[in-house]
Amino acid sequence: MVLVLGLVGPLQAAPLRQGDCQPLAFGETVTGTISADAPEVCYTISPAIEQRFYIEMRATDGDLDPALQLLGMANMLMASNDNASDDTTDALIENYMQTMPGDLTIVATSANDTTGSFELRASLYAETIVPATAPAEVAALGQPVSGAVTADAPRVFFEYTLDTSGVLMLSAEASAEWTPHLALHRVSGEFSVEIAAMDAARPGGKAALGPVFVQPGIIRVEVAAADGSDPGEFSLLVAEPDPLMDGSAITYGDFVAGELGGAPDTQHFTFDGMAGDAITLRMTPLLDFGAQMRANVEVRLGEGEPLVTSQNAYHPEIALLLLPEDGQYTVTVNSFSSAGPYSLFLDQLAAGVEPYDVPVNEIALNDIVTGEIGLLEYAQAYRFEIEAG
Repeated sequence: MVLVLGLVGPLQAAPLRQGDCQPLAFGETVTGTISADAPEVCYTISPAIEQRFYIEMRATDGDLDPALQLLGMANMLMASNDNASDDTTDALIENYMQTMPGDLTIVATSANDTTGSFELRASLYAETIVPATAPAEVAALGQPVSGAVTADAPRVFFEYTLDTSGVLMLSAEASAEWTPHLALHRVSGEFSVEIAAMDAARPGGKAALGPVFVQPGIIRVEVAAADGSDPGEFSLLVAEPDPLMDGSAITYGDFVAGELGGAPDTQHFTFDGMAGDAITLRMTPLLDFGAQMRANVEVRLGEGEPLVTSQNAYHPEIALLLLPEDGQYTVTVNSFSSAGPYSLFLDQLAAGVEPYDVPVNEIALNDIVTGEIGLLEYAQAYRFEIEAG
């Protein structure tokens, strides 16, 4: 039997910082210097709600190893990075979305007590903002629709009008061996702004998003091909969640809703699996910009001990598990904090597919290994073999 474990690092709170920070506009490039006397330079930025952006910091002089921190209310650390890629010391915070009103603080500093000059720039993701006049097919909640992503129509939009606020779940399934990208846009004035997005884990798979809280108004749902994928035909469903009862049966490809009553609370689901099946399992609590449900998921064969347990997290996930034998498996969802709805997505991966580009390291029993988790390298996975029993 082969198990794969995934580790995800939590964010820490930053200490309070004193002094005024320089206002920064999106698209503006600023320069500064990190020294022993001034180890930090700070800026304030004012994104609109639901805007997504990235921050770049590049060394220009000296031996500076740039590092970035993004602080929210009460100087809470929202994101950080000190390594933009494997071959540079530049810093990059990417794909951050503003979820509530208020300014953010950008702290430019250094790693390893280095000093020198830098350039810094914050930029919006242009592809996440689309004119509201872009063609879109009008659709209704709960009604499946279909379409095709093509070279001439690389982004297909469906428009929904919501009379009241509520919770939605979205899924786009490819009809052939291509990988769909699914995004939810909120129409605001002349533009629609992307507020959430997800790719399918594999070619021919399903991109699943939600549950997400939405306000009354117009939303648009986009289906496109994920980076590097050919386009193709798809089916799409946008609907209110219909929570399953405890003990319900699910199967590969199911994107289902559940609801936990608070901490502690538990729900169970069963599925039939075969020896060698490679599965991935993701639990997502309500995305309402304030939900703090902390949970984990377990998979066991029958009533036996768990084969694997995810980390206790806000978005617990088992990235890859190879089933050891034929039989009925039980998925257990455990809540450790607040109550509320959630989604569960069970999928089967093709042989040899590693989901989400997470590197898998081979280890043996009794090995002690070290690793590093950062903003870009958000997870590490380890594979080891054990004999039955």
